[in-house]
Amino acid sequence: MKSRAVIRLLILSTGLMIVSYDIHGKTDFKTKGQEALDQGNYDAALKWFQKYAESEPDDYHPYNRLGWTYYNLRRYQEALESFIKSAGLQENKGNYQGLGDCYMALGRYADAVNSYKKANSIEDDSYAWRGMAYAYLSIGSIELALQSALKWSQLRPDDAEALIQAGGLYMFLEQFHDALESYHKANALRVDFRNYIGMAQSYTALERYEEAVKTVMTGMNLAADSTQKAGLNYTLAYVYAARGKYREAWQILGDMNTLGARIQLAPNGIRLLSVIKGGPADLSGMKAGDIIQELNGRDLSGLISAGDFIALLQSADFGSVADMKINRGGLVADWAVVIGIPENLDAIVESHPGLRAQRENMAKEIPGNKLRIAVIDLDAYGVPETEVLVLSDRLRFELFKSNRYTVLERNKMQEIIEELGFQQTGYTSDAQLIEIGKMLAVQHIIGGSIGKVGSYYTATIRKIDVETGEIVAIVKEDVQGTMDDFLTAGIRRIAGRLIN
Repeated sequence: MKSRAVIRLLILSTGLMIVSYDIHGKTDFKTKGQEALDQGNYDAALKWFQKYAESEPDDYHPYNRLGWTYYNLRRYQEALESFIKSAGLQENKGNYQGLGDCYMALGRYADAVNSYKKANSIEDDSYAWRGMAYAYLSIGSIELALQSALKWSQLRPDDAEALIQAGGLYMFLEQFHDALESYHKANALRVDFRNYIGMAQSYTALERYEEAVKTVMTGMNLAADSTQKAGLNYTLAYVYAARGKYREAWQILGDMNTLGARIQLAPNGIRLLSVIKGGPADLSGMKAGDIIQELNGRDLSGLISAGDFIALLQSADFGSVADMKINRGGLVADWAVVIGIPENLDAIVESHPGLRAQRENMAKEIPGNKLRIAVIDLDAYGVPETEVLVLSDRLRFELFKSNRYTVLERNKMQEIIEELGFQQTGYTSDAQLIEIGKMLAVQHIIGGSIGKVGSYYTATIRKIDVETGEIVAIVKEDVQGTMDDFLTAGIRRIAGRLIN
């Protein structure tokens, strides 16, 4: 009996321990996981949060914590799945901010924008605006990136980083006075070598060269390491280049293979975000927005990063004239550019017939008599989607038949759009159409919708100039009858009015 009583007591004690564990264990999982996460011990945090999720499968908190833990471990797909699970249980800004960060890490920039927008729809927050600024920049929508950075700065007026980013975006848009002001404000909040680079570049663009040199020298005295000094030296070299002092620029940079342009990876090559005054790209007649599609016979459409292009550039001979193909507004041409800043850069440009012609005659437009356009699949309202796809293709055909346009094929367009994480339909706003047009490297983009009201088929189609953002044409067409009537007569009339 005594033995049995001991056994019962042990069982009872064990039972009490289990009850206590059930009551307090979940809190322990959460607390210990958060402690590990705060300490940067992500592997330990992951184990605790996994146990937390097992104990509370219907609570969004553990999945949110798992999402940030996976993110810190750079396991972005698993982080994404955790945030999706968390958002499914509870819609809040933190989950959508996490989704935005994951999409950014995975290169799905359009999805990132949508996630940050969703976070802001729940509660306006500087973190989401910050994410949108970087996401829009990543897909080449500089104006929207700037708007986002300014909103970020408005919500966080003490955040110097927002002003630094705004300064860079103003530079891309060649709004140099605004860029200068933004960098000055940022530096008043926090001294940063990037502010001195930005201010010096702004002064250079405004031809205030002495102030540019003084700004670089001030930055040099404050530079914390060799990397910062290298960035300031590079800026100083381009101050000299802008003044035509190529020997002084060469003495700073040496035999560095550089184009003198800020670049970004694009789906079909390398996009020039801006061109630095006096540099090789500038002297060759290249412009911001140009896309380099080939370098010395090498197709650039398969590059993984802008770093891959820089590596290719380094393999060229310093001071040589490289052969490129560039895309400007959908028109492609052969192009020549000097690699680096040799001390006789101006002499090389003047003695090379192709470079001289580009600089003098081809800086504004690439020769060509056909506009490059894209027609996004029309949105459907009360009309079967398959029929609308047929109408969209018929519109492309009618525009192509006019011999006035180079019309991007739907399959090729679909590849690029899917690579960017977009869908082909649902672009109801002009800003979204412009965004896609820039990614497709077209001059005009056409979008709109078709619906059915009673016995009438009705369509509203608009054509937008991608570079200026202006609506070039809006066409409305109503046809009473069948879809056959709209296909054979209505679409032809729409195409004719868009052309004329």
